[in-house]
Amino acid sequence: MAGQIACPSGESQPLTGQSSCNVVLEDSGIPTIALIGGAAIVALLVVGVLMKSKPKQQVKSGKKRKKVKKK
Repeated sequence: MAGQIACPSGESQPLTGQSSCNVVLEDSGIPTIALIGGAAIVALLVVGVLMKSKPKQQVKSGKKRKKVKKK
């Protein structure tokens, strides 16, 4: 049976018999909204870079239009 160990500040052991500590986000000093906002900004930057790196393709229609004669 594993004995309890003291976890550092900002970490906890929520399960009985757990031998490692888990980081508690509320106590880690980084607000959850900041983590979500940071992840969103990184995702937008990646999408922006990927969109700029694609070469623009021109759409060409293979069909020719027929001229309509007026009566």
